[in-house]
Amino acid sequence: MPTVSPDDERSHDPDPGTGRTWCETWWFEVASGNGAGIAVRVVSWPSQARTWYWAHVALADGTCVAVRDHDLPPPEAGRLLIWRRPALG
Repeated sequence: MPTVSPDDERSHDPDPGTGRTWCETWWFEVASGNGAGIAVRVVSWPSQARTWYWAHVALADGTCVAVRDHDLPPPEAGRLLIWRRPALG
């Protein structure tokens, strides 16, 4: 079994020669017993200087709230995944 360290939760530099399609993905999902749930996904393409952020909250009554940003800068290698953006409006 591979060893996991706190650095595995941070962004990484792509291996040389992996090209423009190399990406790194983080996600988590939670659900309740009544059908409500949350899903967050972050996909970063460092060689293309772009990152997608998707967050969805689904309520038990079928209501869904989605926040998406397809124009984030990639996270810095070795840094935590933190972005500061203007408020939605």
